[in-house]
Amino acid sequence: MVIDAGVVSYAVDGAELLVVDVSPNDGWTPTVEVAVGREVEVTFRNGNDRVDLNLELEHNQVRIRIRDRRTGVRTEVFVPVGNPQSTTSIDPSNSSGTSTSTVPDTDTTTAPATQHSIQASGGTVVVSVSGDTVLLVSAVPTTGYSVDVRDAGPSTVEVRFESGDAESRVKVRVDKGQLRKSVEDR
Repeated sequence: MVIDAGVVSYAVDGAELLVVDVSPNDGWTPTVEVAVGREVEVTFRNGNDRVDLNLELEHNQVRIRIRDRRTGVRTEVFVPVGNPQSTTSIDPSNSSGTSTSTVPDTDTTTAPATQHSIQASGGTVVVSVSGDTVLLVSAVPTTGYSVDVRDAGPSTVEVRFESGDAESRVKVRVDKGQLRKSVEDR
């Protein structure tokens, strides 16, 4: 998926999200619909073309939804909230739907989380694992599939990708320090 609208930077401040900066690409005009709150929204327009970006803070994660109204493609990504003073930039043109974070230099003794990618016929799920906690980072459907996030963590991640009669189910959990994952393609 290629969305060429621009880049949105946001910060997490306690229990709220803040839109920090919006940088449109050539030809696109951004409108910040909601700039502060548990949910923020930015719309990009270029003539009749439109791309909607919705961010929602839930369960120590930011749920990022991108809807390209030109193609009808919807992408949903989960980004774990790290340092509460971090700033994150979202580049909707990044086909993986990932984001980058800038975190202030801090002294921490917490072991870093590891990320794991799980591939199914219907799409790719990326999870972050730290200790016995597993969090959904992203769920990117294969072209023609939709994504249904059933559980984003912290004990289990469950995602379903659907296209007509075809379905892929991905389930991930940590059991006694071991990553357990199952993939069913039907």
